[in-house]
Amino acid sequence: MLGLDLVAKAGPTATPSGRAGRNMSMLPHTSRNVPYNVPRDFAPIALSTTNYLGIVSSNDAPFRTVGEMVAYAKANPGKLTVATNGEGGFPHMSFEQLRVMGGFTFTHVPYKGASALVTDIIGGQVMGRHHQHRHRHAARQVGPRAHARVTNRTRVSLCRRCRGERGVRATIGRLVRLRRAAGTPHEIVAKLNAEINRAIPIRT
Repeated sequence: MLGLDLVAKAGPTATPSGRAGRNMSMLPHTSRNVPYNVPRDFAPIALSTTNYLGIVSSNDAPFRTVGEMVAYAKANPGKLTVATNGEGGFPHMSFEQLRVMGGFTFTHVPYKGASALVTDIIGGQVMGRHHQHRHRHAARQVGPRAHARVTNRTRVSLCRRCRGERGVRATIGRLVRLRRAAGTPHEIVAKLNAEINRAIPIRT
């Protein structure tokens, strides 16, 4: 947040650029003290990262796919327990989006760290974990029989073990973008966009 505030106040001819995901898309809706206005204060430059989410459950969970998970949650209101890394974070809010899309209820179990979270999945205290798929060792931590899915219709290259979920009606993930202060001249934006896209090929 501090870095983005610096970029917003730097002015259109200054050097700083900012890279952010949730601090631009989610934080303005969950915090009252964001010092910038995203549509007003920033000019978009380029997309740098696509980060999907992963859903990991142990072999003891009564579902194997997202569709089966949704069916279970509908048949057993409030009994689906899903762990994330904290209240109001990206995994939590995106699972809330999945809840709205699927029309089910669940019990959110927030954790302060990944170690206790994984331990409780192994021990059966919670049924599943929702996390960013770049933590691709999560399924291995839970165990060899863990079932892993990503919130995309197909597999993603960084987690070949994690299956895509074709029943998902929309991809749920995070787009990380580079931005500069609003008012940056168009020719600068165009040049930066072209050079960044050339240097950083987007992988899915």
